[in-house]
Amino acid sequence: MKIRNLTIAALVLTAILGFGISQVNAAEKTGSTTSDAPNLKGQFVLHNDTKVTRHYELKWGKGEWKKYTLEAGYEIAHSHPLDTNGRAPSPYIRLDSKADDRKVTWKDYHLHFGKVGYAGYGPKGQIDESLHYEFTANGKLLDLVQR
Repeated sequence: MKIRNLTIAALVLTAILGFGISQVNAAEKTGSTTSDAPNLKGQFVLHNDTKVTRHYELKWGKGEWKKYTLEAGYEIAHSHPLDTNGRAPSPYIRLDSKADDRKVTWKDYHLHFGKVGYAGYGPKGQIDESLHYEFTANGKLLDLVQR
């Protein structure tokens, strides 16, 4: 009984693997279609190495401001798809630059990004050229600087 079960299992496995192989052989050739085209996005990473949760707003180009929160000790990546020319709208961040003054004093930052993702068929493959920024605090003055 055990030998028969093993034989049936082996036949089933062979059938499954055989099906998988025929599917692979029928697939398009690597480097010959858009499946190997670059798939890149522009990305930057924010780090919060301070001891305070940071609240900020972000927009890409002329888009709408969106609110974000970054807990102390964490980081977050923000990205936007690149167009066929390798471009994306510029990212802008604004944050309250003064702590404990009971009002919002916006400071705006025009950030840059690096390319991240699949660079297409060839030697490059996956790339990560993200730019990194970190929140800083000097007394009650809050800032954002590139690492």
